[in-house]
Amino acid sequence: MKFIGSLLVFSFVIFGFVPFGTADETAINATIVKSRPLVENRKTPVILHLEHESGFPVLPDELEIKHTEKVHLLIIDPTLSNYHHEHPLPMNAPGNYVFTMTPRTDCNYRIWADLDSVNSPQQFAVTDITGAKDCSDKKIDRAINTTYEGDNYRFILDFDTGGLKVGQDTMAKLTVRDKNGRYVHELEPIMGAYAHIVGFYDDYKTIAHMHPLGEEPYANYDRGGPTLKFHLNPIQSGYLKLFAQIKVNNMVVLAPFGVEVEASNNVIDDNIVDLPWLEELEIEREPEREPETEKSDARESKKGEGLDTLFQENEDTSTDVYENLEEKLLKEIPELDRSADPVRLEFKEDPF
Repeated sequence: MKFIGSLLVFSFVIFGFVPFGTADETAINATIVKSRPLVENRKTPVILHLEHESGFPVLPDELEIKHTEKVHLLIIDPTLSNYHHEHPLPMNAPGNYVFTMTPRTDCNYRIWADLDSVNSPQQFAVTDITGAKDCSDKKIDRAINTTYEGDNYRFILDFDTGGLKVGQDTMAKLTVRDKNGRYVHELEPIMGAYAHIVGFYDDYKTIAHMHPLGEEPYANYDRGGPTLKFHLNPIQSGYLKLFAQIKVNNMVVLAPFGVEVEASNNVIDDNIVDLPWLEELEIEREPEREPETEKSDARESKKGEGLDTLFQENEDTSTDVYENLEEKLLKEIPELDRSADPVRLEFKEDPF
C-alpha cells in the first residue's frame, strides 16, 4: 500500500527559518517488499523498497546524510502509543533497504520515511506494515499530558504561549530531571542533536518532526541539557501525540506527551522571518551547572579533534545502544550477510 503523508512542522535551526510544508508532492514512493505479519514483542525483519515516481529505484548515493543517517523511519501504530525510530540499511537489490523492529502491538504500523535526496528537499514516503490482527476498532487515548516520568527520569514540556494554536509561533521548552529531582546536564548526542521530538496527529496522516534550537553536539563526548528549546508553528488543529527522544547514560529514553492544537482564524504568513523570541536564547539562563569533574576537563582538552569522533562510540538507535548499525542487523537477522558490494547487505537464506 502507498500513502502520501503530510509534514506540518519542520525543524527550526538557529541559523534561519525553515518554512512548514507538506509531503503531498513527494517524488519518492515506499512499499514493503517483505515482512512477516507483525506480532507483539517479536523482532521482525522488514524490507522496504524506495523508488522514484519514474519507477527507478532510489539508490543510497542519491540520499543526503542528515542527523547522521540517510533514511529515518518514523513508525507508529494506529493508537499512537508505540513509536519506533529506525534506520534501514541498503541491500544488494537496488532500492531495497532492511531494518528490524519489535512491535508492542499486533496492529498494522505506518512508516514515514524521512529523507533528503540530492536533487530535492526533505520529503516523506509513507507506507504500512501489516500486523497479525485487525486493530480498526482500537481508539486513540487522547489524554493531555505535558509531564512524563519513566526510566528514572522526569520530563516537563512547557509552551511559552500556554499551548499550541494553528499559525502561532510557539517556543517549547523540554526540561529533564532525574528521579531525585536533579537537573540532567549529561544528555548525550543522539543523531547529531541532544534530543528529537516527533509528533503524530490523530488523523494518522500528519506528522511533526523537530530538533532543538542552539548549538548541536560537536563530538561524542559533548553533553547537553537540562533544558532544550524547540520552535513549533502547527498548521492543523487536532490531537497531537509527541515523543521526545534523548540519550543519557548510554540509554535511549522516550517521553510521550499529548497536546491539543487549537484552531485559529488567523491567516498564516509563509514569509514571517522576524522572530524576536530568538533573543530570549541569549537572555534566559539555565539552572547553574553543578561543579565539573576532571572528566569534563578531559572533554575540553579533546576539543578540536574534529567531527571524526562524533558517534564513534554507540551510534544511535530508538531502543538499543549499539556500536555499529550494520553489525546490529547482522546479529539480529542470522540469514543476513554482506554482499559482494561491501556497503550493501543480502539474505543468504530467506528469513520470511
